[in-house]
Amino acid sequence: MIEAIILAAGESKRMGRPKPLLHIGGKPALALIVDTLKEAGISNIHAVIGHKAQKIIGETDIDVDFVFNENYKQGQFSSLKKGVASLSKECTAAIVCLVDQPHIHSNWVRLLVKEKSKNGSWIIRLKFGGKSGHPLLISKELFQEIITMPSKATAKDLMKKYNDQTEFIESGSDGILYDADTPADFEFIKRYMTMRASEGFPPDA
Repeated sequence: MIEAIILAAGESKRMGRPKPLLHIGGKPALALIVDTLKEAGISNIHAVIGHKAQKIIGETDIDVDFVFNENYKQGQFSSLKKGVASLSKECTAAIVCLVDQPHIHSNWVRLLVKEKSKNGSWIIRLKFGGKSGHPLLISKELFQEIITMPSKATAKDLMKKYNDQTEFIESGSDGILYDADTPADFEFIKRYMTMRASEGFPPDA
């Protein structure tokens, strides 16, 4: 069974307000990502939260497994460790999403799941124009190692170590490269989503 982890515990310092609660079309970013994952057929979803945790739980109104990361100030990898530790025993791979990407498309998730069914790579990443982006898929073979990695480790350390076990697949969309770190980024993503909707989502089909 493939499950999903949404990393949403950070302080959103550059944004100036909690990213999970940024609204697009009347919905919080975190809820949009959950909707997309469910549309792609992922029902077991773990949202890792930390900063403003109770506010996020209270204002998102979503059916997920909320995982509290008390070490969120240590960085994003600390949230990945918590998310992986929360996965069920039946989980064979995890789709890892960033709350920075409220524009995530269900077809990106389906591409990862489809590729996992075809090969045994431990990491599957989407790419566009020679650059890799998110979301990505991590197989169960790496779960225990991630949980036991030191707190100062980063996702880049993991990617570098297992580069020979990583499969890169073409996404067909530049959207995988975008994330909302700043208010300007967020405004760009809102325009991107409006454009994509008006075109019937062909870039991501």
